Amino acid sequence: MERLETAYLKIFKVVILIVLTLALFASIGLLLKGWGDLNTKAAEPPAAKQPKVGVEDFLKTLKDQPAPQGKPDGEPQKKASPAADKAAQEKQMRDMAARHAKLAAEHYKACREDLNLNQDAFATKRVQWLLQTLRDNTQGEPAVTQFDSFYSTLVAHPDSVAWCKLNVQAILQGKTGIPDATVNFFDKTWEKQHNDEQAKLRKFNRDELARVASAQARATMELYAAGAAFLTFMLLSLILIFARIETNLRGNSAQGQ
Repeated sequence: MERLETAYLKIFKVVILIVLTLALFASIGLLLKGWGDLNTKAAEPPAAKQPKVGVEDFLKTLKDQPAPQGKPDGEPQKKASPAADKAAQEKQMRDMAARHAKLAAEHYKACREDLNLNQDAFATKRVQWLLQTLRDNTQGEPAVTQFDSFYSTLVAHPDSVAWCKLNVQAILQGKTGIPDATVNFFDKTWEKQHNDEQAKLRKFNRDELARVASAQARATMELYAAGAAFLTFMLLSLILIFARIETNLRGNSAQGQ
């Protein structure tokens, strides 16, 4: 009977040692994992993509409407940012507006020889829009530069001239033609792309905050589990010590007999 008890005691020690080792590794692993999750940081958002308004996008709209509409007179002013050098900006925009007026006149001449344009009135209206765009918080110089290229390409495009020829009577009756309509199209397209990109960035930030919060909540549970595993390790160590004392007492008792 005593031999059986001794055998069971040895088996018990082996089991305790195995569980003790597992508890130690588990506590270390959970501690490292929890510490890593606790220090999780939100990733930096990607750089916002600049809106891009294409000539082909505008030409596609010509198939869907008989006459593109210009910019409404009652449209709210854009939110302006402080100008670094207003005088230099205004001169640059006046020069650009005058060039746009000349391009518009050439566009109408290509459409029909007697289709004239008041270039001064066109340039006056255009320079106001260019300055507003330049000083707008969501557009600025990149939008003006892109519009200049967009407009110059569009009014000389064969498809826009062909459309003008087909709708010349509507233009003569006072309906807005392509040169005026470009600003309205550009603003709407730029704003939509800008808003879509900002929405993507907001979603990215929300997802990152949720990921960090989840990681930190998980870290708390992992650190609790690491503490429990370490407590188990300490308790099993005490049990192993008591088992060792029991073995020594049995050995001393046997020698005394």
